[in-house]
Amino acid sequence: MIVRRVIVQDLPSLRELFLETVLHVNIADYSVEQVRDWVSCGESLERWNKLFSEQQYWLCEYDGKIVGFISCNLSGFIHSLFVSKDFQRKGVAKLLLQTVENYAIQNNIRTLTADVSITAKPFFESKGFVVVEEQMAQANSLKLRNYKMRKTI
Repeated sequence: MIVRRVIVQDLPSLRELFLETVLHVNIADYSVEQVRDWVSCGESLERWNKLFSEQQYWLCEYDGKIVGFISCNLSGFIHSLFVSKDFQRKGVAKLLLQTVENYAIQNNIRTLTADVSITAKPFFESKGFVVVEEQMAQANSLKLRNYKMRKTI
């Protein structure tokens, strides 16, 4: 597996991976209506371009296929961490999070924060993040339960 910076040409593939992951992985913790609403947030390539301009993105490739991605800004906020349904529990998320932690250290970011889904909460807890608060986050038209989490580096 290799991790590299995302280039703008990767955005359609990241969008597809996001849609696939929410529909096939997050469905374990959210209703069909909720995942459909969540997926609708990622349909616009314009929105992806906006996020790409505000965040640093990295992706993980295996045999030339994108199997996960993560993003973080200079405030230490992790906006996205998604791993392909076919690569769950194979070290992809760990490798991506380690990349962000290295980025944080290099940029003197002392605290990482993330709004984490029910599905991702156990992973983040296993990597030293703690829940700051449970919240209801706006997806598109629905609010979904997630957790504001924090880790001091």
